[in-house]
Amino acid sequence: MESHIDGGTLVLGVAAGLVAAFLSAFSYFVSRDHGSRGGSSLRLLVLAHALMGAACIPASWLLWPSGLQADARWLVPLVASTVFYLLGQVVVFTALKLSQASRVAPLLGLKIAMLAGITCF
Repeated sequence: MESHIDGGTLVLGVAAGLVAAFLSAFSYFVSRDHGSRGGSSLRLLVLAHALMGAACIPASWLLWPSGLQADARWLVPLVASTVFYLLGQVVVFTALKLSQASRVAPLLGLKIAMLAGITCF
């Protein structure tokens, strides 16, 4: 079977995944600290996603494959994934507010399984 991924792309993908996993785990502690200081989960959710958008939108313009065209068929799955993702974030923030971050962190395993299921769908 022929692979369409060269070595540099594979290394970049693995490195990006490891950095994302580290930052995701770190975010649990930041979220817990924000909640323990009386901060609103909704405010943290909005600020976090505004920051991610500020970083990811320019990156997507720079890294968008030249032959890939946008398709309207993406709209329903994209909106559904976004809604369920945001709902999941609200649940995680609520759990962080009610429990210790070290108890909520193992939910990362469920997150990976859910992302794999959504990707397959």
